[in-house]
Parts: sequence; structure tokens; C-alpha cells
Amino acid sequence: MLLRKFFTVVIVSMVGFAHNTIPMQVLIADFYNKRNSKDKPKYSINLMWINERLKKDQKFIHPSNDEFASIICKWAVLNKNGVVNVWYDEEMTTLEAIKNTDEAIAKECSQYPEKASVRLKNVRKLPETKDKPGAFSDKMSVYFRADLLRATVGYNHVSQGKVDYFVYSDLDVKPMDENEIFDEITKENLKHYGMVMAKSSRFPEKEGFENSFQILSNHKPNLLQAQKTAVIDLNIKRAEETWWFFAQNLDQKVYYSYPYMFKYFYHLEGCGDLNVRSSEKKLERYDKDTHGLDPFDGGLYFYPDDQYYNGKDFRHGAFVPTKSVDMPLSRFTSTDK
Repeated sequence: MLLRKFFTVVIVSMVGFAHNTIPMQVLIADFYNKRNSKDKPKYSINLMWINERLKKDQKFIHPSNDEFASIICKWAVLNKNGVVNVWYDEEMTTLEAIKNTDEAIAKECSQYPEKASVRLKNVRKLPETKDKPGAFSDKMSVYFRADLLRATVGYNHVSQGKVDYFVYSDLDVKPMDENEIFDEITKENLKHYGMVMAKSSRFPEKEGFENSFQILSNHKPNLLQAQKTAVIDLNIKRAEETWWFFAQNLDQKVYYSYPYMFKYFYHLEGCGDLNVRSSEKKLERYDKDTHGLDPFDGGLYFYPDDQYYNGKDFRHGAFVPTKSVDMPLSRFTSTDK
């Protein structure tokens, strides 16, 4: 869910996508994939640390650098066929910290003869952080920023054809190899839904999902559209419309956007209907161009197609496919049944 370690893991593999309705960005991504498939790693792993604010005396990106570097190298060793990207926010760290972190990771990983390469990546290169910097400033809650950035990085990587699979993970999640990440059930769920969230194996009795580990694939263009609308654009809008001293109220907003994202995805796939009340108080089918983003703040009514999703668990108001992962629950989640 909201494990606030702010690490991101992105895993990528080469899989075709299956849907009849393909937005232009996905057609472009497909062309890019076919043209550059030989140049892309089999998959990539991306880790992220977002500082709450800039501290000019910081020596490393992460305050516990030794542990940070160690876990990065564990992912690199377990995923030799991929590449590891370590994401940071250049506005919340120093050039010295970036340089020192790069050197420390290289030194830590040098003890392993076989491993993936590791590269530092700046979140300020993303289109959304360039266009809407206020939504990612230190006036916003660091929890909100970390949640929003993991979604933004994943969307950009997949929709632009840079990767075919995006896996986010906090560092509290036990590092996994390729076979553990892409087990048969997970691959099947990605094929059908385009995204898989996490469920803690340590607390199997807990209901729902966690966003501290998630896999996004390029199988479903409508899932990418739903993520862009109901997670990224919606929460950027929320940040822009929030007075800075109320920014802490946004802490969990991104997390609670995921059920609505899946509702919108099923709506786009024809597996259910999202409805909104018209000015005459009558229910009508939701249309983004007509109704905008405001209905996602409580004005939507979802009616799943019972025949298509017979037997699925529509907890949180939408079926959310999950994967059992070895990780603790976030600080926002009770361990009570």
C-alpha cells in the first residue's frame, strides 16, 4: 500500500499487448519496440528515493546509504539480464550527494562478478514534473509525491515504449529474481488486466491491496489511459488546487485512486459502466471529455458486468488483481482483521 520508503523497482520484459482499440501513443510505442527491441535490456529494475526536502549538507541521496546501496546491488545480482535504474529528485538533493551515491553503489556492486548495470535517473526529466513542477514541490507531502512519482515513471516508461513491464517496489520488499516476479499467475493477470498490485504474504488475512509493489505492463492500452487519467492527471490537479498548508491531506490520495483507476479501466474495456449524475440528477455514462476529472472525487457510480467478471472479488468497488509478496504492511495499514 503506502510503505513510505519511496523506493521504486521497475521490471521490464518484452511482451506484446492485446487489445483492439490502441491509442496513438501505444502505436508509437509498438513501433519503437519493434525497431529497438535488440537495443533494450530484457527488463529493467528501477529504485527510487525521494527526500522530503533539500538538505545542503547531505552526503548521499539516501540517509542510510550503506543499506540503500546494498539492496540496490541485491536486485542487480538477482536480475543479471536486466538493468537497474535508481531514481532521485535533483531538487531534493545535492550534486555532491548524487556523485557520492553513484560511487558508493559502484563500489558495493563491484564485489559481484555477475550483475545488472546500475544507473542513476532524475525524476525531473519526466514530462509531468517539467510541466507541473508545483505538484512535485516540497510544499506537497513527501508521501503524496512518492506515490505519484512511482505511477508517473511507470506510465512514461511503458507508454513511450522504453519498457514492456514496469514493476514498482519499496525496499522493504524482499528482492526477487525474474522467475519470482513473473510467475505464471502474474503473467496471466498482466495479460488480462495490464497491472498487478501487491498483497503481503506476511498478513494473508488482510483484505485489499498494497501499492508498495506493483507491476504495469503494455498489454492493455486502456489500463494506461486509465492510469494517466485517474491516478496521474487527477492527483496533479488535486495538488494544484490544494493550499500548501492543507497538503498533508493528500497523503493517501494516490493510493485511494487505484480502485477508481480499475473502475475506469473496466469501463473503457466494456466490462462495466461508470455513471455520473447529470444536472437533472439522472445517471448518465461517464465521458472524460464531457465530465472532466471532478467526478473521480466521489461522483462516480460503478456497475460491473456480472457475466464478464463472474466470481471476481470487487473489494474497494473494483476488482484489483494482486500478487503475494514478502513485505510488511505500510504505516497506514492496520494489522487487525
